Amino acid sequence: MSWRFGLLLGWAALIFAGSSIPGNALPDIGTTDWVFHFLEYMVLGGLAFNWLIPRDPFPPLPALAAWLGSVSYGGFDEIHQQWVPGRDSSLRDMGFDALGALAGVILAVVIYLWLQSRSRRRRGGG
Repeated sequence: MSWRFGLLLGWAALIFAGSSIPGNALPDIGTTDWVFHFLEYMVLGGLAFNWLIPRDPFPPLPALAAWLGSVSYGGFDEIHQQWVPGRDSSLRDMGFDALGALAGVILAVVIYLWLQSRSRRRRGGG
């Protein structure tokens, strides 16, 4: 297993573990829970892109796959929460998961392209 996949799998496991905590055991964070959804899936989307990019150096394909995979995992996680006491499934939460994953993928693509550009300049290629 590559270290990139290990990071992705570890982060997905942390999301799943957090979603498995019964609702009455969670602190009341009020209406800011969307921030947590956005941030945790922002990291997931970036890690997914980071895992996929070595397989296909053309960024649009790994970016799309990373986003779709992250959104799918968000859907799975929301369904999983239906069976956790005190938790529920929410399209709103899934929407923030999707937006966070999109932000993470975009940030990862920008960083990847910047690093590629620096690497080409160092080799004298432009």
